[in-house]
Amino acid sequence: MTLADKKEKIVRALLRWGAFLGIATGALCITTLPFWIRGNSFAWVGTYRDGVTQHLTFLEYMFRRGIFGGVGGYDYNMGLGADYIASFSYYMLFDPVNLLLFVLPTGNFSAAYSVLIGVKLLIAAVCMFVYLGAHGVRQSLRVLFSVAYMLSGYMLFSFVRHPDLTAGAMYLPLVALGIERVVQKKAPFLLTISVFVITIGSFYMAYMVTLYAVAYAALYYVYAMRGRGEAITARKFFAVFFRTAGAYAAGLLAASFVLLPVAYGYIHGARSAGKGIALYSTRDILSFVGGFFAPIAGNKYTAVMFNVFTLALCAAAGSVMRQNAHRTMSIVLSVGIFVPLFGYAMNLFNYASNRFVYMLSFGVYALSAEYLQARADTPMTEKERGAVLRGSAAAIAVLLNAAAWAGIGELIGKIHPAAIAVLCVAAVVLLCGSVYVVYRLRRVRRAFGKWGQKLSLRGLAVAFAAVTLAGAVSYMAVYSAEFDDGTQYKALQSEAEAYVAAQTDEFVRLDQFVSGYGDIANRPLNNGYKGTLSYNTMSPGALQDFLSQNGVYVNTHGMSGLNGRSALQAVLAAAYYRAPSGTYVPTQYAPTETVELYKTETYLRFGTVLPAMSQAQWLQLPVAERQYALLQYAVTETADAAPYTPIGNARDLAIEMFVLQPGEQRAFSVAPYEGERYLQFSIVDFPAKDTLFRVSCGRTVLDMLSAPRGKQMHTGQKNFLYKLDEAGREVCVRNVSGTAVAFTDLSLYEAPLSALNERLVAGASLPHLEQTRFSKDAFDGIVCSDGGELLIPLTYSAGWRARIDGEETPVRKADGGLMAVSVPAGTHTVTFAYTAPLWLPSKILSCFAGAGILAFAGVYIGVRVAKKTKKP
Repeated sequence: MTLADKKEKIVRALLRWGAFLGIATGALCITTLPFWIRGNSFAWVGTYRDGVTQHLTFLEYMFRRGIFGGVGGYDYNMGLGADYIASFSYYMLFDPVNLLLFVLPTGNFSAAYSVLIGVKLLIAAVCMFVYLGAHGVRQSLRVLFSVAYMLSGYMLFSFVRHPDLTAGAMYLPLVALGIERVVQKKAPFLLTISVFVITIGSFYMAYMVTLYAVAYAALYYVYAMRGRGEAITARKFFAVFFRTAGAYAAGLLAASFVLLPVAYGYIHGARSAGKGIALYSTRDILSFVGGFFAPIAGNKYTAVMFNVFTLALCAAAGSVMRQNAHRTMSIVLSVGIFVPLFGYAMNLFNYASNRFVYMLSFGVYALSAEYLQARADTPMTEKERGAVLRGSAAAIAVLLNAAAWAGIGELIGKIHPAAIAVLCVAAVVLLCGSVYVVYRLRRVRRAFGKWGQKLSLRGLAVAFAAVTLAGAVSYMAVYSAEFDDGTQYKALQSEAEAYVAAQTDEFVRLDQFVSGYGDIANRPLNNGYKGTLSYNTMSPGALQDFLSQNGVYVNTHGMSGLNGRSALQAVLAAAYYRAPSGTYVPTQYAPTETVELYKTETYLRFGTVLPAMSQAQWLQLPVAERQYALLQYAVTETADAAPYTPIGNARDLAIEMFVLQPGEQRAFSVAPYEGERYLQFSIVDFPAKDTLFRVSCGRTVLDMLSAPRGKQMHTGQKNFLYKLDEAGREVCVRNVSGTAVAFTDLSLYEAPLSALNERLVAGASLPHLEQTRFSKDAFDGIVCSDGGELLIPLTYSAGWRARIDGEETPVRKADGGLMAVSVPAGTHTVTFAYTAPLWLPSKILSCFAGAGILAFAGVYIGVRVAKKTKKP
């Protein structure tokens, strides 16, 4: 090839890429136009405000501290403390796209965040463009289906809602292409690199993509062998398997520095326990089916958002390209959407979720593009037309039947059972009729007469492009209302919290008024202080243990405040309390000059030395009393029983079990009392669907969400403890929304204020660590005491190591989920050092894997060059 030919080839490639990027960017701008019209960013503020409270907050926090500055260490501001790499890797710590933050103006971080998401969407289109180009698909079709992939349901729904779930969707086309190349005995580097990038971007998506890759590799090999008319032998199959698995494993091993610590964090996290499998309701099924016809986000994270022209192209392609891996994978994934066990397995066996639908989009669009490329501009055959019409009829029949059964499901319990029986009979008749009609269409050679003859591939492709873009814009027109211009994100910062963040003379925390589940947030990260709030998908399991054993309302994402519980606030060194005007303030806190900020001196200082109490003895105490015991003792599994006198008493309210329907409430009076009062109650069983109930008394209010087994927010909590306002005279229990809930075992636990204050003052005067110094992976100080358990109010982690005067001492779990070490009498220097669990071996493994990949690359390139030089 002459130099002129090479230049011409480069120019043509640049023109192709320029045209594609221009069209893709234009389509993206058109689709997101509703955001610009509303003036909204891409940070989601709907429901629990995940976009601003998690993703935008985490990303800015990481960027401000240097992104990788905390790697391998411990973060004191995340809840009650958490491993940095386990928590932040889930939120895109190592995502390569984040490097754009070093060149983007970050004065308006919401804008920079929106640019990152836009770039991610374009990367998804680029990867699809590369994949289709490798398959020889012509430019027009490459552009069409690459843009369609970028604007598919999962991308539009997830990229702006949960950008931490984007790595799989972006790089899946490259993984598929890499698998194909390895099967064809070509270079394995594309597969290895793409797997590496996905894994460091999201271990969660890497898990899903790995399941997909195994099935795709096997199917691609089998169909390729059949296409060449070659026999499939066990020897050949396993040779391909090990070659592909080796290239894939190399990428995973190179990413070990992320994968292993995060996997450890997940296994030991609050959400690691399986929640069970929940069957899909008729409403779920209807939403799934509807997503194949229209831009409907769907339940269980099933954002398919196809349209009738997508289905028509698939039907035509499926009738011709039977020996195609994309066709088979698309069928399997489509069926899997409707099978809870499939979604359960794809979602790390936690709860049923269909976050794998981007794989379906990839398969469908790749299949359609390859089909249209193979058919060129030739007219549709009668077989293809029949397949389109039969497939459309079958799809419509499924939609009608799903709607019928969903309607019946919604009417159960609302109309007479006899009417339900009549509707069921009608639905069965509709089902039988649908099956008959679709079956008869198989025998009609010219179905629908002249109308069927008008079908053409070009027409389907044009209609597909127009309807896909129109559907994307219409969906975003509605979806963009769940975002704002950054107002809610700015509201997460306050003058009071900034004041606490500036107090660096000692380790103290800020607790604050929260009304319940809807208030979970990461305000300590937003404002840079140590707090008691967290909203972290990778929340440590030890934190969950601490909360549940102390009777605090728990959720699987962390914690949402202490409900004004004085003893726990003292144990956790909550010297400050933030309460907006008119909200509840615990009695021990006094106002400061800063608006909404209150302070107390009666709290246990960081590293307070306490005598020990056995955990078995502690757990035998009433739940409300346990917190008061923590003011006198550090509770450990290895301690002996200790003398303890309760300061509170339980009083039966003599209220029998009662059931509240949604919207109903039950109120009862309480007598005046000088001290703390807690309402203890239980629910008889978990509700059949997510149910929110509220308990209120005076200025205190707490919303508690109870979810059935198999649901994302299921916690397993049936027993609850709620603090009443000291000035309140009526307690109200209300079922806000959901389904009926039965309440039972209601009682009051009362502790006199004088006894509580005595313990608070005594605890505040105990010996504690002094001259403390903190870094990302260590802290130290000096303690002078008569000996005992030095309590560290941080979430327990196996990554901590402690030394007393240079000699290592075991770190034990204390108080249900905090830490403690035994210190002898006298003056001692205490040092705690932290290394993320598996951090050292993971780095070593990554280094060895990286060196192996580079060595293999060198040998591979050397062999290729040698072969070229030998050619005449």
